Amino acid sequence: MKKMVLRMSALFLMAILVLTMLVGCSGTKVGDDTATANDDYYSEDYGNYTITIKLIISNPDPTKDPLFSGTVTMKTIKHMAYEAVAAACAAKSIEIVGLNGYSSFITTLAGVGYVDNGNGTYSSWSTTINGEFSAGVGAQQLRDGDLFEITYVTQEITW
Repeated sequence: MKKMVLRMSALFLMAILVLTMLVGCSGTKVGDDTATANDDYYSEDYGNYTITIKLIISNPDPTKDPLFSGTVTMKTIKHMAYEAVAAACAAKSIEIVGLNGYSSFITTLAGVGYVDNGNGTYSSWSTTINGEFSAGVGAQQLRDGDLFEITYVTQEITW
């Protein structure tokens, strides 16, 4: 009887592990939006290459669809995150302020920016690459197949 319980427990744990792996490996689904980032100096003759990344720009209102959800084809020299964001915003006519190759932070996106909520929290735009926190968009280089996400988050003020 003890062996039977141990075997059943082992099978149950194995099933949970397999299901967890399947769910975890399913990846984040992106929509059908598309954009292309072009660099005037891009040339395959000089060794430049094209990559495609997945980009999701969430809506500040979590009850609404993302502002952009799809792929960005990057025909640029360095494949920088700000280039992908600029292309996506241009393709969907999304206003963006504070985006450039030097700044790591998006000041305002779709008219929404940093807010001190007055209760010890603030809200601002945050970025992740492949599920890991990213320091921003200014100096982040992307690779083919990366998932780049921009979300509007509320966090505790720690300063």
